[in-house]
Amino acid sequence: MFFLCFLLWMILNGRFTWEILGFGIAASAAVTLAVYKLTGLTLARERRLYRRIPAALAYAGFLFAEIVRANFAVIRKVYGKKAPEACLKTFSAPLETTAARVVLADSITLTPGTITAGLDGAEFTVHCLDRAMSEGLERSGFIQRLQRMEEQEAPHEV
Repeated sequence: MFFLCFLLWMILNGRFTWEILGFGIAASAAVTLAVYKLTGLTLARERRLYRRIPAALAYAGFLFAEIVRANFAVIRKVYGKKAPEACLKTFSAPLETTAARVVLADSITLTPGTITAGLDGAEFTVHCLDRAMSEGLERSGFIQRLQRMEEQEAPHEV
């Protein structure tokens, strides 16, 4: 975190002087220590957060692709000859952490044609524009990727 704060300090200053460098080091150290103290963040936890970045970026890419794909599916449903048949689907997701469940709920809502109407523990209620969109929600690529991310973060016993 210190290096990110310091890098941001130097970029926002736009020029280099020894005075700016010194103040940047002091300010970055103060911000880092305050964040560590207030949030309980440790150097080990910070390293684990940085290790999650590639998986999070891969998930974001998958989400973007699904959003684009779902947009075309919604266009076909709206302009098709057959009227969409909306439905509510309830399913349980085998995700262990609250954070993963919330990310799944948000991912479903961000994907056109589906809205997470309820989240109670591991049980999701999703409103789908068409019954065909509700098929396979409990086995979706979102869940599979989130499960892999959870497995990577599980503490390894020695």
